[in-house]
Amino acid sequence: MNSIKFLKKEIAKNKYSAILVSSVENIIYLTGFSNFSKHEREAYLLITQNQNYILTDGRYGEAVKNKVKNFELMEISSENSLTKILKDLKTKHKIKKYVSL
Repeated sequence: MNSIKFLKKEIAKNKYSAILVSSVENIIYLTGFSNFSKHEREAYLLITQNQNYILTDGRYGEAVKNKVKNFELMEISSENSLTKILKDLKTKHKIKKYVSL
């Protein structure tokens, strides 16, 4: 969890609103969950100053709930697309400036 604390310090230091993590290697490193394919885009992390989110589809929902601590699961589906989730989180957290890893 020290890596998450480091990222939160970077958010504050650089006046970002959030960090979006799309690299599978970084997702594995930050969550400890290694069941995602390195060849398919199956998950994203959104880290804000006060909250950590993992965005993935239902195939991984139960495993993520059981194994990934300190992240709120946001399930991507046909009714709740990645774009919609990110838009909703952007509004909720008033995200204006972010960086992607």
